[in-house]
Amino acid sequence: MTEAVLYQIQAIPEKRLFEVKCTILNPDPAGQKVLLPVWIPGSYLVRDFARFIMRLQAYCQEKPVYSQMLDKNTYFLRFRILI
Repeated sequence: MTEAVLYQIQAIPEKRLFEVKCTILNPDPAGQKVLLPVWIPGSYLVRDFARFIMRLQAYCQEKPVYSQMLDKNTYFLRFRILI
């Protein structure tokens, strides 16, 4: 099963930042884990890319979603989907 995930990336050059929006079209109602890579192709080093995250905000149907950092590269998002 392929999950539909859409990304939008906007550069903010004057602040040397990127804003990344990730849309999960069919999130798991029980909660969704979001992982960042800890490696890059061709390198055997474990990286800590999460250290560059300044703020994480999650929304479902325009309402804030509970988020928790589980470890250095995993976040858990708990959705309350209204039908």
